[in-house]
Amino acid sequence: MDTIKKTVVEKNRAYLKDICTNELQSMYDILIKPKVIKGTYVKSGGYKMYREDFARIRENVKQRLSRADSNLLQMSALDFERRYRKQDEEILEKANMTESQIKAEMQEQHEKLELEKSELIQKMELKRKEEAEKLELYKEELSAQREQERQELKEKYEQSVRDWQKGKEDLESKLKEQADVISKLCKQAQPSAANTQVQKPALKETVLKTMFSLLPVVGPIATGIYERYSST
Repeated sequence: MDTIKKTVVEKNRAYLKDICTNELQSMYDILIKPKVIKGTYVKSGGYKMYREDFARIRENVKQRLSRADSNLLQMSALDFERRYRKQDEEILEKANMTESQIKAEMQEQHEKLELEKSELIQKMELKRKEEAEKLELYKEELSAQREQERQELKEKYEQSVRDWQKGKEDLESKLKEQADVISKLCKQAQPSAANTQVQKPALKETVLKTMFSLLPVVGPIATGIYERYSST
C-alpha cells in the first residue's frame, strides 16, 4: 500500500509541475520575451526590471494555482528560471555593469536561489514526515479495529456453540423422557396368549401416538439449531 501511495503522489507532483511550467512559459512569452527581443532590459536598471518581471510571473502562477502545493510551485519556478541562466548573465553584461558588480549580483542571486531551494526541501521533508506519521497512525487504528472484529466474531461463535450444546442437551433429555414413557407403556402392555391379537393394534397405536407427540418438541429445537448456524 505504501508503494502504491508513493507512486500516485509522484505522478501527481509530476503532473502539477508540468502544469506550473506551462503556465510560467506562457507568462514569460507574454511579459518578458518581447522585452528581451526589444532590448528593454539592456540599459541602466534593466537587470533589476528583468528580475522583477520574473518575480511577477512567479507570483501570478502562484495565485492562479492557489490550490496546489505552494512548495512544489516554488520548486518548479526555480527550475524554470535555471533555463534562462545564460540569458540572465547576458542581460547583466549588457546593462553596463562592471565585472565586480556582475559577479556580486550573480553571487547574490545564486545564494538567494539556493536558500529558497534549501527551505523548500526542508518544508517538503517535514510534510513527508507528517504524512508518514498519519499513515502509521491509520495502520494502528485499522489493526485495532480488525482485532476488535475478530474478538467479536470469536465471542459470537462461542455463544453459538453454547446455545447449540444446550439445545442438544435439552433434546436428548426430552428423547430420554419419551423413551422412558414408551418403555413403561411396553411393559404395561404385555399381552397374554389369549388376547395377543386383540392388544397388538392398541400397542402399535399407543407407540405411534407417543412418537407423533415428540414432533412439537424435537422439531422447534432442531429447526432453531439449523437456523442459528445457517445465518452465521
